[in-house]
Amino acid sequence: ALENNIWVYSPEVSDVYSNSVTSKEYSFGLLESTMEGAHRRGHFQGVATVVQKLFEILIFFWVINSVRNDNLRGSLVLFLILSATLAGLLGFYQAWRDGVQHWTRVEGTMSVYMTFAGLLMMVGMAALGRIFFRRSVEPWLYFSVGIISICLLFTLTRQAWFGFLMGLVFLVFIWKKNFLMFLPVLVAVAFLAFPPQAQERLLSMVSGKDVPFLMRTT
Repeated sequence: ALENNIWVYSPEVSDVYSNSVTSKEYSFGLLESTMEGAHRRGHFQGVATVVQKLFEILIFFWVINSVRNDNLRGSLVLFLILSATLAGLLGFYQAWRDGVQHWTRVEGTMSVYMTFAGLLMMVGMAALGRIFFRRSVEPWLYFSVGIISICLLFTLTRQAWFGFLMGLVFLVFIWKKNFLMFLPVLVAVAFLAFPPQAQERLLSMVSGKDVPFLMRTT
């Protein structure tokens, strides 16, 4: 019965923009110094910020209204996992080309390593959930989870690591809680296989001496 009704989304200003909203930075080249941009500095930055908000809302509601059955949902999840896997392979190339250092963090297909790490974390959880709870076995997902996990490691983003680990604990608890006892062993083995830069970042999470990490997690 709900599908025969007409739904109207009419948000308040506070729902779309926070009190501290600022224009995002975009590169428009010569356009920034022509037309309105020649007289109002940052005009096109503000316009682009509003348009991005509009697209985010439209895409969200398009997905909500289009994904109406399990097969379509499954196809969308598989597309996300495949896209993240391909982006992870690009991240492998970046790590091979530039190395894995604080100043050359893997960014994949994004322009900011933190955004890329957040994407890998969320899609990695979706892939693990599909492995744990789907009846039919999909061997290629193990490959994808491996690529996504290692590339997430290359981003050197501790918050994403922490979120991935907490998500893994939650999924294993729901799946087979007895397997939780093996997680510390898995983490220890993975830590020994980490490159030195990643080991240093991981130790800073539990040492209690890294002020920026403590501030972000409190």
